[in-house]
Amino acid sequence: MGAPLRWDQLDEAIRRGLLPPDCDWIYTKKREAQEIVPGVFLGPFGAAKDAERLQQLGVTHILIVRAPTEARIIKEKFPERFRYQVLEVHDNSFQNIIKHFGPARDLIKSVLAQRGKILVHGTAGMSRSAALIVAYVMEEFQLTFDMAHHYVLTRRHCITINEGFKNQLREYEMLYRGAGAAQRSQQAAQQAGHCPTHHTSLKRQYAEFLKYHAETVAQEQAQLRV
Repeated sequence: MGAPLRWDQLDEAIRRGLLPPDCDWIYTKKREAQEIVPGVFLGPFGAAKDAERLQQLGVTHILIVRAPTEARIIKEKFPERFRYQVLEVHDNSFQNIIKHFGPARDLIKSVLAQRGKILVHGTAGMSRSAALIVAYVMEEFQLTFDMAHHYVLTRRHCITINEGFKNQLREYEMLYRGAGAAQRSQQAAQQAGHCPTHHTSLKRQYAEFLKYHAETVAQEQAQLRV
Protein backbone atom coordinates (compact mmCIF):
# COMPACT_ATOMS: atom_id res chain seq x y z
CA MET A 1 0.00 0.00 0.00
CA GLY A 2 3.02 2.34 0.15
CA ALA A 3 3.74 5.06 2.67
CA PRO A 4 0.98 6.06 5.11
CA LEU A 5 -1.14 9.08 4.34
CA ARG A 6 -0.21 12.29 6.12
CA TRP A 7 -3.54 13.78 7.12
CA ASP A 8 -2.07 17.23 7.72
CA GLN A 9 -1.22 17.41 4.02
CA LEU A 10 -4.79 16.53 3.03
CA ASP A 11 -6.34 19.65 4.54
CA GLU A 12 -5.81 21.86 1.50
CA ALA A 13 -6.82 19.10 -0.91
CA ILE A 14 -10.07 18.47 0.98
CA ARG A 15 -10.91 22.15 0.90
CA ARG A 16 -10.39 22.14 -2.86
CA GLY A 17 -12.73 19.28 -3.64
CA LEU A 18 -11.57 15.75 -2.81
CA LEU A 19 -14.56 13.43 -2.67
CA PRO A 20 -15.40 10.88 0.06
CA PRO A 21 -14.37 7.25 -0.51
CA ASP A 22 -16.82 5.01 -2.35
CA CYS A 23 -17.65 2.60 0.46
CA ASP A 24 -20.32 0.77 -1.57
CA TRP A 25 -17.98 -0.63 -4.20
CA ILE A 26 -18.97 -3.86 -5.92
CA TYR A 27 -17.12 -5.75 -8.64
CA THR A 28 -19.45 -4.71 -11.46
CA LYS A 29 -18.63 -1.04 -10.87
CA LYS A 30 -15.36 -1.59 -12.72
CA ARG A 31 -17.46 -1.51 -15.91
CA GLU A 32 -18.66 2.01 -15.11
CA ALA A 33 -16.98 5.40 -14.87
CA GLN A 34 -16.37 6.93 -11.45
CA GLU A 35 -16.05 10.64 -10.66
CA ILE A 36 -12.58 10.95 -9.14
CA VAL A 37 -12.70 14.67 -8.41
CA PRO A 38 -15.57 16.99 -9.36
CA GLY A 39 -15.94 16.99 -13.13
CA VAL A 40 -13.26 14.36 -13.81
CA PHE A 41 -14.30 10.77 -14.49
CA LEU A 42 -12.19 7.62 -14.92
CA GLY A 43 -13.51 4.44 -16.48
CA PRO A 44 -13.19 1.72 -19.12
CA PHE A 45 -13.88 1.92 -22.84
CA GLY A 46 -17.27 0.37 -22.18
CA ALA A 47 -18.34 3.46 -20.26
CA ALA A 48 -17.44 5.62 -23.26
CA LYS A 49 -19.93 3.69 -25.40
CA ASP A 50 -22.94 4.69 -23.29
CA ALA A 51 -23.72 8.16 -24.65
CA GLU A 52 -26.94 8.55 -22.70
CA ARG A 53 -25.26 7.82 -19.38
CA LEU A 54 -22.38 10.17 -20.17
CA GLN A 55 -24.81 12.95 -20.94
CA GLN A 56 -26.65 12.26 -17.69
CA LEU A 57 -23.33 12.72 -15.90
CA GLY A 58 -22.75 15.97 -17.78
CA VAL A 59 -19.65 14.76 -19.64
CA THR A 60 -18.64 17.13 -22.44
CA HIS A 61 -15.13 15.91 -23.32
CA ILE A 62 -13.48 12.48 -23.60
CA LEU A 63 -9.76 11.74 -23.43
CA ILE A 64 -8.91 8.40 -25.03
CA VAL A 65 -5.70 6.69 -23.93
CA ARG A 66 -4.79 3.93 -26.36
CA ALA A 67 -1.98 2.27 -28.28
CA PRO A 68 -1.87 2.86 -32.05
CA THR A 69 -2.76 -0.80 -32.57
CA GLU A 70 -5.99 -0.28 -30.61
CA ALA A 71 -7.22 2.61 -32.75
CA ARG A 72 -9.56 0.45 -34.83
CA ILE A 73 -11.46 -0.60 -31.72
CA ILE A 74 -10.97 2.14 -29.13
CA LYS A 75 -12.09 5.17 -31.07
CA GLU A 76 -14.33 8.21 -31.00
CA LYS A 77 -17.83 6.74 -30.81
CA PHE A 78 -19.92 9.92 -30.68
CA PRO A 79 -18.00 12.84 -32.24
CA GLU A 80 -21.28 14.69 -32.75
CA ARG A 81 -21.98 14.67 -28.98
CA PHE A 82 -18.59 14.95 -27.29
CA ARG A 83 -15.24 16.58 -27.93
CA TYR A 84 -12.43 14.02 -28.13
CA GLN A 85 -8.68 14.04 -27.58
CA VAL A 86 -6.39 11.02 -28.03
CA LEU A 87 -3.11 10.14 -26.34
CA GLU A 88 -1.18 7.20 -27.78
CA VAL A 89 0.19 5.17 -24.89
CA HIS A 90 1.14 1.49 -24.66
CA ASP A 91 0.28 -0.25 -21.41
CA ASN A 92 3.68 -1.66 -20.50
CA SER A 93 6.39 -0.79 -18.00
CA PHE A 94 8.74 0.52 -20.71
CA GLN A 95 6.33 3.11 -22.08
CA ASN A 96 7.31 6.74 -21.48
CA ILE A 97 4.08 8.02 -19.97
CA ILE A 98 5.53 10.93 -18.00
CA LYS A 99 5.59 13.08 -21.15
CA HIS A 100 1.79 12.82 -21.30
CA PHE A 101 1.12 14.02 -17.74
CA GLY A 102 1.41 17.70 -18.64
CA PRO A 103 -0.84 17.62 -21.75
CA ALA A 104 -3.46 15.55 -19.90
CA ARG A 105 -3.38 17.96 -16.96
CA ASP A 106 -3.73 20.98 -19.25
CA LEU A 107 -6.69 19.42 -21.05
CA ILE A 108 -8.48 18.58 -17.81
CA LYS A 109 -7.92 22.07 -16.42
CA SER A 110 -9.15 23.63 -19.67
CA VAL A 111 -12.34 21.54 -19.64
CA LEU A 112 -13.08 22.40 -16.02
CA ALA A 113 -12.40 26.08 -16.67
CA GLN A 114 -15.12 25.93 -19.35
CA ARG A 115 -17.46 24.36 -16.76
CA GLY A 116 -17.34 21.11 -18.68
CA LYS A 117 -16.73 17.56 -17.47
CA ILE A 118 -14.30 15.01 -18.84
CA LEU A 119 -14.06 11.22 -19.01
CA VAL A 120 -10.56 9.73 -19.22
CA HIS A 121 -10.49 6.11 -20.39
CA GLY A 122 -8.26 3.46 -21.87
CA THR A 123 -9.31 -0.15 -22.31
CA ALA A 124 -10.12 -1.09 -18.72
CA GLY A 125 -9.60 2.23 -16.96
CA MET A 126 -7.13 0.64 -14.58
CA SER A 127 -3.53 1.43 -15.62
CA ARG A 128 -2.73 3.98 -18.34
CA SER A 129 -5.71 6.25 -17.83
CA ALA A 130 -5.49 5.76 -14.06
CA ALA A 131 -1.85 6.90 -14.12
CA LEU A 132 -2.85 10.12 -15.89
CA ILE A 133 -5.56 10.76 -13.30
CA VAL A 134 -3.19 10.08 -10.40
CA ALA A 135 -0.69 12.53 -11.92
CA TYR A 136 -3.42 15.16 -12.23
CA VAL A 137 -4.67 14.68 -8.66
CA MET A 138 -1.10 14.64 -7.35
CA GLU A 139 -0.17 17.95 -8.95
CA GLU A 140 -3.48 19.79 -8.78
CA PHE A 141 -4.05 18.96 -5.10
CA GLN A 142 -0.38 19.05 -4.09
CA LEU A 143 -0.25 15.46 -2.85
CA THR A 144 2.54 12.91 -2.82
CA PHE A 145 2.33 10.01 -5.24
CA ASP A 146 1.30 7.63 -2.45
CA MET A 147 -1.44 9.96 -1.24
CA ALA A 148 -2.82 10.60 -4.73
CA HIS A 149 -2.70 6.90 -5.59
CA HIS A 150 -4.48 5.97 -2.36
CA TYR A 151 -7.10 8.62 -2.99
CA VAL A 152 -7.89 7.55 -6.57
CA LEU A 153 -8.10 3.98 -5.29
CA THR A 154 -10.83 5.04 -2.85
CA ARG A 155 -12.90 6.30 -5.78
CA ARG A 156 -12.17 3.50 -8.28
CA HIS A 157 -11.10 0.45 -6.33
CA CYS A 158 -9.96 -1.64 -9.30
CA ILE A 159 -7.03 0.47 -10.53
CA THR A 160 -3.79 -1.49 -11.03
CA ILE A 161 -1.13 0.85 -12.38
CA ASN A 162 1.92 -1.01 -13.69
CA GLU A 163 5.23 -0.59 -11.87
CA GLY A 164 6.89 1.34 -14.68
CA PHE A 165 4.14 3.95 -14.56
CA LYS A 166 4.35 4.11 -10.76
CA ASN A 167 8.07 4.84 -10.96
CA GLN A 168 7.43 7.64 -13.44
CA LEU A 169 4.72 9.06 -11.19
CA ARG A 170 7.22 9.18 -8.33
CA GLU A 171 9.66 10.98 -10.60
CA TYR A 172 6.93 13.41 -11.65
CA GLU A 173 6.22 14.15 -8.00
CA MET A 174 9.79 15.35 -7.53
CA LEU A 175 9.63 17.44 -10.71
CA TYR A 176 6.43 19.29 -9.95
CA ARG A 177 7.30 19.78 -6.28
CA GLY A 178 10.64 21.32 -7.16
CA ALA A 179 9.07 23.65 -9.72
CA GLY A 180 6.18 24.91 -7.63
CA ALA A 181 7.30 25.05 -4.00
CA ALA A 182 7.26 28.85 -3.69
CA GLN A 183 3.88 29.22 -5.36
CA ARG A 184 2.31 26.56 -3.15
CA SER A 185 3.59 28.25 -0.01
CA GLN A 186 1.98 31.51 -1.07
CA GLN A 187 -1.34 29.83 -1.86
CA ALA A 188 -1.35 28.01 1.47
CA ALA A 189 -0.85 31.29 3.30
CA GLN A 190 -3.73 32.91 1.42
CA GLN A 191 -6.11 30.02 2.05
CA ALA A 192 -5.49 29.44 5.73
CA GLY A 193 -9.09 29.04 6.95
CA HIS A 194 -10.75 25.62 7.06
CA CYS A 195 -13.48 23.60 8.72
CA PRO A 196 -11.85 21.08 11.12
CA THR A 197 -15.01 19.03 11.68
CA HIS A 198 -15.59 18.39 7.97
CA HIS A 199 -11.91 17.54 7.43
CA THR A 200 -11.84 15.16 10.37
CA SER A 201 -14.88 13.33 9.02
CA LEU A 202 -13.34 12.83 5.57
CA LYS A 203 -9.98 11.84 7.02
CA ARG A 204 -11.68 9.19 9.13
CA GLN A 205 -13.45 7.81 6.05
CA TYR A 206 -10.16 7.59 4.12
CA ALA A 207 -8.43 5.90 7.07
CA GLU A 208 -11.23 3.36 7.49
CA PHE A 209 -11.26 2.60 3.77
CA LEU A 210 -7.51 2.05 3.59
CA LYS A 211 -7.62 -0.24 6.62
CA TYR A 212 -10.44 -2.23 5.02
CA HIS A 213 -8.60 -2.40 1.68
CA ALA A 214 -5.38 -3.62 3.33
CA GLU A 215 -7.28 -6.32 5.23
CA THR A 216 -9.09 -7.42 2.06
CA VAL A 217 -5.84 -7.70 0.10
CA ALA A 218 -4.26 -9.70 2.95
CA GLN A 219 -7.22 -12.08 3.02
CA GLU A 220 -7.08 -12.60 -0.75
CA GLN A 221 -3.34 -13.28 -0.62
CA ALA A 222 -3.85 -15.77 2.22
CA GLN A 223 -6.50 -17.60 0.21
CA LEU A 224 -4.15 -17.82 -2.76
CA ARG A 225 -1.50 -19.47 -0.57
CA VAL A 226 -3.92 -22.16 0.64
